[in-house]
Amino acid sequence: MEIDDVSLMLPAQEQLAAIEQIIREALVSGRHAIRRIGAGFLAIRQRDLWNLTQDENLDFFEYCWTAFGLESRNVKYAMDAERAFRTIEHAQLQLPSNDGQAVELARLHDEDRQIDVWRRVLEMCAEQNLGITVMRVREAVTQEKEDIRREAVEGKDKKKTKDKPAKVPKGIDVDMGDEDELHLTERGEEALARIKALCGDVVATAIREKRNAKLTEAAVRQWAEQDDDTVTNLVYYCIDRTWTVRKALNYLSRIIDGDTQVDELILMARNQGGRFSGMHGDARIIVEIMLHPDA
Repeated sequence: MEIDDVSLMLPAQEQLAAIEQIIREALVSGRHAIRRIGAGFLAIRQRDLWNLTQDENLDFFEYCWTAFGLESRNVKYAMDAERAFRTIEHAQLQLPSNDGQAVELARLHDEDRQIDVWRRVLEMCAEQNLGITVMRVREAVTQEKEDIRREAVEGKDKKKTKDKPAKVPKGIDVDMGDEDELHLTERGEEALARIKALCGDVVATAIREKRNAKLTEAAVRQWAEQDDDTVTNLVYYCIDRTWTVRKALNYLSRIIDGDTQVDELILMARNQGGRFSGMHGDARIIVEIMLHPDA
């Protein structure tokens, strides 16, 4: 049975049970079932089935931990891979040969950019008679992200020159704008520009409009200081769940405990580009994914 075979006409509890069973069977099957795992988590989230658990205070990722023993980064890895596969499928292009390539593409949150980068990788490898590898996809995505950052900075510099305010004489009231908007210093604007480049206009607008009232300039700067993956991961917690940045970072840092399984460590490594390093007590645990030359 596939995820799409689980009818929306079934009672919600039966839908959840069927999808959970598909995910558990796929987890046992190994990484080749990553698409079924990702599709299952996407379906549970999109259909709001995780709300059927006995503990109503659990969020989606806490449910995944309780039901499957998977950390949020493992769940996001599977969902990101499936989203990227679907995007390339809809573009009617050759599919990535493994989940590692798909997840690299998923680092670009704009589907059009995913398609453009993947098309360039296919064309380059065909012209130069090269194998399509995770590393080549990663390099293409990294270059695209650098282009996005440069465009964001250049756009900001042009706006700053164009919109430079005139000096206001002392003693004259100045309209400071809507108090519901987050006012940022130059360093705050730079931090927001980085978040916007990685997460898109919608997220940047949500931050500026203070849809999470707990977000201060200091929090925005702390958000922007994180690595690329963490910056994008924080969107769910700090915008959708309206957590503070500190609370979200503390939650994301809970990685290894005594119940962590080998399969989970492997998923963590794949989620971080093939290598994972974490601490459990006074021991450092390192997992490296050995990719086949043609992978």
